[in-house]
Amino acid sequence: MKSFIRPLATVVMAASLAVSAGSAFAQTQDFEPEFYESQLSGFEINVSGPTFEITAADLQHYSNGDGEVVTIDSELSSAEVSFFDDDDTPDESIDAYLGSLEQVAENYVVVDRDTDGDVSYALASFEYQGVPFIYYVQVTQDVVGNVDFFESFLSTTDNFGSEMGIAQDEIDIDGSGFAENVDADELVDMAANGESSTTTEDSTATDVSEEDESALDAHLDDVANSETASDPREGARLGSNTNADESTPVTEETDDDTPVSDIVGTLTDSSWQGPIFEHEIGWDDNWVVDPSIDGAIVSDEDEQIESLLITSDSYRTTPFIYIAVHDAGGNTPADYLEYWSSDEYLQEQVLGADGGDAEILTTRSRSSGVAIVIQYTDDNETYIMVRQMVELEDGTLMVLVIDTSVDEISQVYSDAHDGITFDGDELPQILTQSQLDRVLGE
Repeated sequence: MKSFIRPLATVVMAASLAVSAGSAFAQTQDFEPEFYESQLSGFEINVSGPTFEITAADLQHYSNGDGEVVTIDSELSSAEVSFFDDDDTPDESIDAYLGSLEQVAENYVVVDRDTDGDVSYALASFEYQGVPFIYYVQVTQDVVGNVDFFESFLSTTDNFGSEMGIAQDEIDIDGSGFAENVDADELVDMAANGESSTTTEDSTATDVSEEDESALDAHLDDVANSETASDPREGARLGSNTNADESTPVTEETDDDTPVSDIVGTLTDSSWQGPIFEHEIGWDDNWVVDPSIDGAIVSDEDEQIESLLITSDSYRTTPFIYIAVHDAGGNTPADYLEYWSSDEYLQEQVLGADGGDAEILTTRSRSSGVAIVIQYTDDNETYIMVRQMVELEDGTLMVLVIDTSVDEISQVYSDAHDGITFDGDELPQILTQSQLDRVLGE
């Protein structure tokens, strides 16, 4: 099958030379099958294998800029990771690639094409020498200065979903998975049905049962009428005001003068273990858990949720680190990401009755979990909320929320992952530090 993939991929990728109207010449770059460092962006491309490996890297110079094309192949598919520092827009780059493909393809159809924030993308289905193929391409604008970041994937229709999933696991670009926000199986379904994935205002989120949505509202999102929140974001964003049931077991082990009756689970000055799921959360001296804050420690057997609120006085704005484990209730991290991305969530749960502005800066969806970055205003201040969710081995879901001012979120995010642990390991990081910094323009 590689005899089909390589010539076809060569035709499509030759469009990188056609992006410019002027002449171009290419310089072959040094690379290893598992590693290449971009000359234009400084991004490191790591390929863990065994399915994919880097097969070519070329730095191109043409009249209106430069382009850098890195080819990553398997036996059944071909991925491209490229960088363009030129005058062309992302749409013009995509036009060049799709135009080259259309010239050699049969039954060529652009199934979907749109722009989402700073990412422009297109999905095409076609036949080549009688074999059905799918081609996906996306361009992220200005990842470093004027440099656009290009990702594409080509495979036969039968192999596209599985091969792209492997590529997303094996290819890492500067700490990010290859096309990590893309659902490969969804692309295959769209190509088969000729349906667009473009989200409209009339689209609805994945169904969440009424009971689960109530649990979401009570424990993971907004308690807009919190009487305990001196900071307008406290409780309303990151905690629950649900008090522990009196029958919930409590421990007599404490390291301070806090009354035993106010403690749920095992609390020390540097760790907490909940009584339901028995996961241990630890923190260093930079962080503190104040059990006197209503909702700082929650263990609710009826709702099957445990959560902890961690704060710090080391910053200008008090940050909130919220960690929760709860029963999945038939839902997946993808379901929650869709809910968190909805207008309903942004308006009713993030902003609440006081109003303000909220904007989704980016989302991430990987096999290991999901993440979303939301910028919002509250009382004329701008904050960043980073929500992440992973599925644990026992099928429960873990939620991690980091929330603070836009000026301090990068440092807080770094400090939280350096100083807070979950069962002795680092906190999940579906969104890496470098990804967050790029989203923030740092």
